[in-house]
Amino acid sequence: MSQPLPDIVYYVLDGETPPSTSSDSASAPNPLTPTTITAGLHPEVSKTLHRLCRKALKDWHPTTPQPVLQILCGSAEMLAALDTALWEADPTGFLPHGETRTDPIRLLVSLEATVLGSPLLNLSGKSIAHWPGKILEIVAPTHESKQLGRTHFAEYSAAGRKPLVYPIKRS
Repeated sequence: MSQPLPDIVYYVLDGETPPSTSSDSASAPNPLTPTTITAGLHPEVSKTLHRLCRKALKDWHPTTPQPVLQILCGSAEMLAALDTALWEADPTGFLPHGETRTDPIRLLVSLEATVLGSPLLNLSGKSIAHWPGKILEIVAPTHESKQLGRTHFAEYSAAGRKPLVYPIKRS
């Protein structure tokens, strides 16, 4: 069995992609994506997501009563795109996932459906500092994502939580 996760883990991807040209932050795209959710996740986020899913599945067994990783999506559209991406992820390996409480990797749109005791990967773009379980965040190599990561980090710290930053080099 792998070592337990700290309370909050930030996976920070190195490199930089240019900032968005949008001057209205309310209409800016989700910083985890290159342009829109239909285009899919930022390529570096996608690689990291697949690594996290594979690592989480090492602790899963078919008799496990709850997911080993929950992924909070920002919308139903993002959930559908992520579902497709996980089906098509690797032609040599399947990442078992779904939306039920017993799926090893569980996709969610709302915090109300989460299971405490299973880590939650936040891809929603919203701060979830109030959620009492283990939280994972991926910071993409974009200006927008880094700024959002800083904002969430400050909110987690203000809530008395101690995020661990884990830098990831591009492969």
